[in-house]
Amino acid sequence: MPTAGNKSKQDRRMPRRLVAVTDDPDLCDGLNRLADGRGVPLPDILPSAVLPDLSTEIDRRTELLLLDVEQVDDPLSATAAAVSDTRARVVVFGRQNDVSLFRALSDAGAADYLLKPIDDTDLKEAIWVGDQAAPLLANPAEEAAPRVNLVMGARGGVGASTLAVCMAWWVAERLGQQTGLVDLDLSFGTTALSLDLLPGRGLRDALENPSRIDPLFVGSAMVNATDALFVLAAEDPLEAPISIEPQALTALVDALKETFPSLIIDVPRTLVPAAGELIDCADTATVMTELTLSGLRDAIRVRDYLRERDSAPAISVVASLPEAGRPALDRREFERGLEGAIDWMLPRAPKQMARAASDGVPLVSHLPKRHAYVTAVADLAGRCVSSTESKTKRRRLWPW
Repeated sequence: MPTAGNKSKQDRRMPRRLVAVTDDPDLCDGLNRLADGRGVPLPDILPSAVLPDLSTEIDRRTELLLLDVEQVDDPLSATAAAVSDTRARVVVFGRQNDVSLFRALSDAGAADYLLKPIDDTDLKEAIWVGDQAAPLLANPAEEAAPRVNLVMGARGGVGASTLAVCMAWWVAERLGQQTGLVDLDLSFGTTALSLDLLPGRGLRDALENPSRIDPLFVGSAMVNATDALFVLAAEDPLEAPISIEPQALTALVDALKETFPSLIIDVPRTLVPAAGELIDCADTATVMTELTLSGLRDAIRVRDYLRERDSAPAISVVASLPEAGRPALDRREFERGLEGAIDWMLPRAPKQMARAASDGVPLVSHLPKRHAYVTAVADLAGRCVSSTESKTKRRRLWPW
């Protein structure tokens, strides 16, 4: 398993401010020894009890956070929350030697995971930082290929577009990666509306004239939601429907990949049967459904269609819970019919959703950091990033 000792020694320095969250006296002693004449800054050591309020306990100037998850019930959620609560590089410590945990922590934004007990040499090595500290498992000598991520609802009204907006915003603002959000529902799409944006006028032109598609043409059709999040959407008149050709979709994706390391595409369910070539070039696909009999039927149909493609993406199944009362099918019944697991159950948050819609911001920005919806978005967004770009300098976009 990789450790901090594998990192490049070029352009490294000690952090100016270091915080450790741990209840382990041996780790505290090791940090204090390193600070005693061995070039390591004296750390602020906080108990694990501060994790729920970590953002209020850590100075914004903190460059490195050492997070001990040995006594934490849910290390993945704690790491995702720490990454979202701070701007610091997060290094995780624990005793669980599990490669699946190792990869999950990487997806959640951890820069490294070290097994305890750890000696002073490896501990000091973990504390070094660089101007472009790469995430776990990244190879700084290579630039990862851009990732194409699809979000689709098995049924209408289950919240797939809301989830797509939240995932794109999280990748851009929490994981620091330039992100393109594309809404392929040209008449009834809601991604631009959710972010209080007027969509550009070029998406229809691009899809009707694939030969004109290039990064410059597509860039002129995109709208800034934030400095890192760009939206491509439309509000076409109902009397002028358009039939989207498969080659137009792939040309559009190829053009966007030249600028964005992460693409999140909201695919309306009516377009799924004709989106085979788009699915073939996707890295991940998130299928959102509801715990009903019809939701089960359509989730199976969409998932099986994705699986049958020659280049099937990694599939996540997400289910929305009703606002009140029990769902028509409980989770065990649903998973038995699905013959597979539901990755995340998303609770409804009607009050926060109404406020977010009124403010024109993503739902996750109005939810507590430990809310189940936020945890799910952090996990799903972590799967959307190209690892060597995450938390590194952003690409130069169009000159305007």
